Amino acid sequence: MKNGDIARNVGHNIAEGVSHIVETGRKVVVDTASDAKDVVVEHSGKAMNAFAKLIRKRPILSVGIAFGVGYIVMRFARR
Repeated sequence: MKNGDIARNVGHNIAEGVSHIVETGRKVVVDTASDAKDVVVEHSGKAMNAFAKLIRKRPILSVGIAFGVGYIVMRFARR
């Protein structure tokens, strides 16, 4: 076996190893992001239900709060 063949084989093995590591890392990131999305969707649904109940109980207060928040955001956005 020539030195060039050995170097090529070593390079090929390193490339396969790196490819495997990258693919494994990608799978971990995708799975973690999917789990995080599921948690966010679940909690946001609960929050929306809580807000909907609050708005039904006190609609005038809810409109006042929405107006106040909108006014404050507008003031900051102008700067």
